[in-house]
Amino acid sequence: MTAATGARALLVCSLLTLGLSAGLTGCASLNQVSADVSSYGQWPQDRAQPRYAFERLPSQQANADQQTRIEQAAAPELARKGFVRVDQAEQAEVLVQVAMQMHAVPAIYDDPYYRPMDGRFFGGVFSVGGIWGSRGGLGVGVMMEPPRSQMQVDVLVRDRRTGQTVYETHAKHQRVGAAYEGLMPALFRAALFDFPAPGISPRRVTVEATVPAASAASSAKP
Repeated sequence: MTAATGARALLVCSLLTLGLSAGLTGCASLNQVSADVSSYGQWPQDRAQPRYAFERLPSQQANADQQTRIEQAAAPELARKGFVRVDQAEQAEVLVQVAMQMHAVPAIYDDPYYRPMDGRFFGGVFSVGGIWGSRGGLGVGVMMEPPRSQMQVDVLVRDRRTGQTVYETHAKHQRVGAAYEGLMPALFRAALFDFPAPGISPRRVTVEATVPAASAASSAKP
C-alpha cells in the first residue's frame, strides 16, 4: 500500500466514524414518532363517551402477559378520546380489540420488489416477489445501513349489542434499530389521533413521545 492510498483509507475511516457519532448524538433527543395511519368506519354521533371493555382473541388469551401490556399502552389513549373503561363486558357499549406487531425489516428493504406489512388488522406480513439478478452476473457488496424494524398497532371497536365494527385504525412505524415496546403509547396516540373521523388513509401522523436515551440511540430518525 502506498502512502497516498493509506492516507485516503484513513480519511474515509475517520469520516465514517464522525458520521456515525453525529447520528447517534442526534438520536439522543428523539421526542417525536411518525407513523403511517389508516382509519376506517363511521362512528355513531350519539356516542361521545362510550363505555368500553377490552376483548381478546383466543391467541391473545394464550399470551395474556403480552396482551395486558398492549392494553395498558392503549388505555390512556382511549381515555384521551373520551372512552370510559368498565370492568364487565356486560356494562360496555363497545368492545375494543388492540394488537401490536413487531418485525425486523429484511436487508432487501430497498429492493423494488419488497412489499411491507399490508396494514390489515392482525394481518401484517412481509413478502418478496420478483426475480433478482435479471441482468445476470455476480456481485459482492457490503451493506453499511444498520438493521431496521417495523412496528404496527391496531385498534378495532365493535358495537357490543350488534357486533358491528364501528371503527378500525392502524398505525405503522419504521425505525433504524430494534423494535421497542416503549413506543406503543405513542403509536396508539397516532392511531387514534383523528378519532372519531376516519381521515385520509394512509396519512402521516407525528406525535410526541418519550423515548429513553438508550433506545433513542438505536434509531437514526423516527
